[in-house]
Amino acid sequence: MEPMTQHLDRPGGRIAFDVEGDGPLVVCSPGFGDLRQSFRLLRPQLVAAGYRVAAMDLRGHGGSTVGWDDVSTTAIASDLVALIEHLGARSAAVISNSYSAGASLIAAHARPDLVVGQVLTGAAVRTPPSTFVTRLVVRLMRSPLGIPLWKAFFKAMHPGTRTADFAEYRSAVIANLSEEGRFATVMTMLSLGHDASAAIIGEVTAPSLVIMGTEDPDWKDPAVEASFIADALGGPARVELLAGIGHHPHAQAADDVARLATEFFGPLRSETSWHA
Repeated sequence: MEPMTQHLDRPGGRIAFDVEGDGPLVVCSPGFGDLRQSFRLLRPQLVAAGYRVAAMDLRGHGGSTVGWDDVSTTAIASDLVALIEHLGARSAAVISNSYSAGASLIAAHARPDLVVGQVLTGAAVRTPPSTFVTRLVVRLMRSPLGIPLWKAFFKAMHPGTRTADFAEYRSAVIANLSEEGRFATVMTMLSLGHDASAAIIGEVTAPSLVIMGTEDPDWKDPAVEASFIADALGGPARVELLAGIGHHPHAQAADDVARLATEFFGPLRSETSWHA
């Protein structure tokens, strides 16, 4: 059974989230064009391992409101911080995917007292160079073909073995993006890039686990991108590569990510202020 949707009031709108479990707080944040339910297979495993898990929708996505003036990674970072504080936690770990990875870095940089560690999956933390192909894709997505193209794109982001409920879940994602204003939010996020997180990555001292699928189509060489992130971070970081997995390891390889995350979290529970 899905936990009850709750809302956090923020300047300019409301953020939808749900929370379950007991223990140190873990906040999960998806990439743009996705829903908090992308953590549906990971969350129960973290709860069973003794964590309180909150999953949030990004601005303009899922159950969050539309019409935000700012949907940048810096704004998403402020939502992460606000949610941790709203839930009364002294500190929390963050599990992020794609666009939200940049937000996680910014939150950890702004509030090192609050973010004790982070798991970055399929992480996008620097703006890739513009190419003719990428410009063409963005132009097509701004046309009436946008949502059908996103449907195909979403499937391509999950190469190899997919979850048993993938078709049903993708339909839910597309239905949500078809609501007024939501796909426009995605396109705005797509245009913003990741210069804010790239500017501060070397100053982020929180321990980090970078999980990248070897078949992630976002990167020419996913292993190289993962190593760049780990090397650029200012704190301890390690890389885990998942063979045959795409851009959403937390969904496509939830068992592996749960195991890696709980192993990573173990020392944080004893060495930091991260407590229930």
